[in-house]
Amino acid sequence: QAKAAVQIRLQRCSVTVDAVRVLLAESRQGGGVLRNGPAQVRLPLVDLRLDSLLFSLEGLDGAAPRGQARLSVGCEYHNRGRAAWEPLLERCTLAGEVSADLP
Repeated sequence: QAKAAVQIRLQRCSVTVDAVRVLLAESRQGGGVLRNGPAQVRLPLVDLRLDSLLFSLEGLDGAAPRGQARLSVGCEYHNRGRAAWEPLLERCTLAGEVSADLP
């Protein structure tokens, strides 16, 4: 069997996410009663926020390939003893850029 080769030429690839938020909560039985049984109370545990994500590649088939990435993220947890949100991961931004000059 002969195998065919597939050639892909990618000039630009880009992924951008503006914001994502994940809130983890715990369900517990509350003091009230609903028709179907005891009321459920949702208590927040962790709040994870991804403020921005940028990833791009350019000129992969050209003479000067280049790539860049940027991520901004933060995470907080709910401290029940103080009844307040506290940082688990301080809001931070990570960025990087790579390029190469090919002959």
